[in-house]
Amino acid sequence: MPEDSGLNGVSADRLVKIHPGDTVAEAARRMRDHEIGSLLVVDEKGDLLGILTERDVIGRCTAASAHPEHMHVADAMTRDVVTVSPGTPAGEVGRIMNTHRIRHLPVAAEGRPLGLISTRDILARQVRLNQAYRAAAEQVALLSKGLRHLHLDELLGILSTDVPRLFGADRWALCLAPEAGEQELIRREGCPCDRETLCERQASAERSLSSGGIVGAVPHACGQLGAAGSRALLPLGVAELGEGCSGLAGLNRSYLCMCGLEEAGGDDAEVLRYKLGLIREVATVHLINARLHRVAEHDGLTDLKARRALEEALAEEYARSLRHRRPFSVAILDVDRFKEVNDSHGHAAGDGILVRLAEVLRRGIRTYDLVARYGGDEFVVLLPETDRTAAEAVVERIMRLVRLELAAPDGTPVTISCGLAEWTGSESDTGAAVLRRADAALYEAKGAGRNRLVTAA
Repeated sequence: MPEDSGLNGVSADRLVKIHPGDTVAEAARRMRDHEIGSLLVVDEKGDLLGILTERDVIGRCTAASAHPEHMHVADAMTRDVVTVSPGTPAGEVGRIMNTHRIRHLPVAAEGRPLGLISTRDILARQVRLNQAYRAAAEQVALLSKGLRHLHLDELLGILSTDVPRLFGADRWALCLAPEAGEQELIRREGCPCDRETLCERQASAERSLSSGGIVGAVPHACGQLGAAGSRALLPLGVAELGEGCSGLAGLNRSYLCMCGLEEAGGDDAEVLRYKLGLIREVATVHLINARLHRVAEHDGLTDLKARRALEEALAEEYARSLRHRRPFSVAILDVDRFKEVNDSHGHAAGDGILVRLAEVLRRGIRTYDLVARYGGDEFVVLLPETDRTAAEAVVERIMRLVRLELAAPDGTPVTISCGLAEWTGSESDTGAAVLRRADAALYEAKGAGRNRLVTAA
């Protein structure tokens, strides 16, 4: 349940006062004119002396057989008055009224009355809050539907556009703390804060995990840069998540910071916090799933697609090509004499060559091609809509880049051998079968002296 915003969120009865020397008839007229059921009784200094309710008027006049014009407020009022301070939570106000079996409760500070809360106010407030909570939950439910089964980049795109829109923010910054092999990701719209300031927010995000987020005034530093209104900080993590969780260790330092929200106090701030908590739960679950899926799909060393993702892509490309009768090709390559590099310079040097080779492969392929680390020093390139002639041109370009840019620690040039196969168009020539033919061509390239491309017949 959201935190109670206190009496600021309760619409109190208008503060109508009367003096103890006034008649009960005058009190009844004021109640009628103001359409209220009770009056606060104060002395000449304005200090609270008691309360007079409709029940007091009827009960005391009847018991004394007195006419209201002849009875004074002092004789009919309730003197032993229970009061609350302005900061009392609205939920506590309701409990006090139930305990004392009263329907009206004065709000006072240092003996001076500030307002009067009725059971009607408490009920009306709860109805308004329930409606606001329901509307917020419906908005988040719609958002959650759009987040299902998304890859990480797609998920971050929605979080950084749709969530600020739900809060009416005019500036935002989405900061995703880095994992191993990742760069810190910062997406922003209108946020003028520098990188150092945004990184400082990571500590606030981690501290606010247990509370679900922060709603309040914009930080001083942001205000100096032109930010105005309220801000909301949405942490994207799980408080109990251990730092040892692979692929998720930095999640607790990730957040979405939004500012330019309308000023909110009382119940409005409570509803904002409620919505923020709901969105955090939904967004974090989807973000964890997307990150775990990404970890499963990507190679930890090179950040290329992993073998599992490649096999899925091969099956999909085969099915698409079979349906539309379009060509595709597969190339497999590995580093020549890679074991010698590891034996001579150590595995760290070998890993460095694989990382740099991955960078060359990314630059050497086309936008719609896919490159994956197949295992060890073997890499596979899937070339959709590509026959053997066009595929050979792509692979030869990659080989030239490797010869120009890669070298072992002692300066010895690094080369690669490649095997290539084109889909035959046969239903029996599945994606896995094309890969096997490319692999056989790679062994031919190795046997023919390395540093060459062999295309399967």
